[in-house]
Amino acid sequence: MDAQREARLNQQNTIHNKGNTLMKYNMDNYTAVGIAEGFIETDDEGEFLAAWQYLVDTGLCWSLQGWFGRTAEGLIQNGIINPPSQGNN
Repeated sequence: MDAQREARLNQQNTIHNKGNTLMKYNMDNYTAVGIAEGFIETDDEGEFLAAWQYLVDTGLCWSLQGWFGRTAEGLIQNGIINPPSQGNN
């Protein structure tokens, strides 16, 4: 695994929800998809939102099944998560 990919997999996300900074979560592709789909359970809303923000920031949600992109777009439009950072998708 190259260093850039490893760094991306170990990326920490900070979620800004309506001006509030939530906790940081270690997130990788598998964990984010698992939380979003529900096969990795979490009772932590911050972790759930961090997973979606990770999927948006990495651009992964736009290349998975359509449901991911539509859900991400809804979360962005409702101000629940941030739009993708420039240059990430």
